[in-house]
Amino acid sequence: MGDEKDAAGPGAEAGGLPLAALDPLAMVRLFLAALMGKARQCLGALAHPGAGEGRPDVSGARLAIDAADALLQGAGGRLAAEERRAVEAALADLKLAVVRATSTPGGSGAGGGGVSG
Repeated sequence: MGDEKDAAGPGAEAGGLPLAALDPLAMVRLFLAALMGKARQCLGALAHPGAGEGRPDVSGARLAIDAADALLQGAGGRLAAEERRAVEAALADLKLAVVRATSTPGGSGAGGGGVSG
């Protein structure tokens, strides 16, 4: 069995800071950044540690983008207008990157879920 310290839970850490210490809005920001970073990684824009170059994971990128989009909508007006616009712009760029990845030879158009937008 695993060590209790290894189990993710209320005391799980993000960047050395226990998640339980973060207020909900800070957690939204953290998760938005993580999801958008994962989408970039799936599209090949960020290096994936231990992985060679391969085809983009369009399905994974779509999932991460859709989840970030839903989280942004759930945050409502709690984010500052400038911050919200920056996230919306970043999500729009990611959605465009998905379209480009699926319309280029070798891009993977397979994998359910559509990036809404």
